[in-house]
Amino acid sequence: MRRVGEASRYVRTMKTLYSLVHLLKEVTNAVWKDAFTRKAMISRFAMHLYNLGGRLIDSQVVILESELKTLK
Repeated sequence: MRRVGEASRYVRTMKTLYSLVHLLKEVTNAVWKDAFTRKAMISRFAMHLYNLGGRLIDSQVVILESELKTLK
């Protein structure tokens, strides 16, 4: 597992980050799967993580767009 400094160094050397929305979607799917399918996460904690993602969208830190735009 990478440490924070190593991860930020990696991100700085990347060319273009194409889809933060896709990343948010994948993280949300992983939370859902762990909480409700595998029962590996307490549902209250899963809802907290879900609400944090919602706050990113509500504050327009993340703007949702159609995935078709990225796939073209």
